[in-house]
Amino acid sequence: MDDERDEPYELTAEERRDIQSDLDDLSSMRAVFASQSVKGVVIACQECGANHFYEWELLRDNLEHMLRSGEPRMHEPAFDIVEEEYIQWDYGKGYVDALTDTGLEPDRRIELTRCPWCQV
Repeated sequence: MDDERDEPYELTAEERRDIQSDLDDLSSMRAVFASQSVKGVVIACQECGANHFYEWELLRDNLEHMLRSGEPRMHEPAFDIVEEEYIQWDYGKGYVDALTDTGLEPDRRIELTRCPWCQV
């Protein structure tokens, strides 16, 4: 039975696209939020109801492992989490989508020299 578990699970084309899309989203979120000292993302688990905290590299490694093997990689729960150092996946995804929709580059900085409303 161990031999059966060593064989990769064959992902469907749609599953592959979804995982690749998650990798792309993760890369965009990291580009935007890592410079703001965000360590990673928190994902609300539909199975257990708890929040799962993933640092950028850990989640990237897990998603790439899924592309290769078709199976998620098990990992230890995060230890001594400071929740404010993580963003919700849905928030981060919405934020980078909004940047894309407005045509702004994720790492672009806009310097404000005066108030945009009162011009002072």
